[in-house]
Amino acid sequence: MGLAIVLGIYLWLIACINPTAYTEYDCDGYLLLAKRMARLQPLAQTETDPFYLQGHLWVTTTSGKVIPKFAPGYPLVLAIFYRLGGDEGMLWASPVMGGLAILGMFLLCRQWMRPMTALLATAALAINPALLFYSSYFLTHATMVAVVVWGMCFL
Repeated sequence: MGLAIVLGIYLWLIACINPTAYTEYDCDGYLLLAKRMARLQPLAQTETDPFYLQGHLWVTTTSGKVIPKFAPGYPLVLAIFYRLGGDEGMLWASPVMGGLAILGMFLLCRQWMRPMTALLATAALAINPALLFYSSYFLTHATMVAVVVWGMCFL
């Protein structure tokens, strides 16, 4: 019951601060790769419009095609959400991964702590401003936290 309350508080806080736009170029690269993966298209593309490719994240291959410089892990997560819900589905990737990080944190803490102490540690993560910010934004951080926490949990 306590874990459900903590997750409910997390979801309420995410709903209160969820931004409607993003301001970083990195997000463009993640979204482009995710859509190309979801559509089973080649990851690199030919682009002739120099204004389409802004920022530091684009790399030109030896064949002249352009690809974002990111590893495919996070775009693959976004591609799954894209297949489930389209463009709006991708908005759920970070909040869901943040929620999975909180659930994993409770299970990880339960391996070493009493139930109430584990719940307090989990609540501290659920209201952490950094986790809340990155769980409501199109960057990899919430996914990274979830992967690390669950990795530690399964050690």
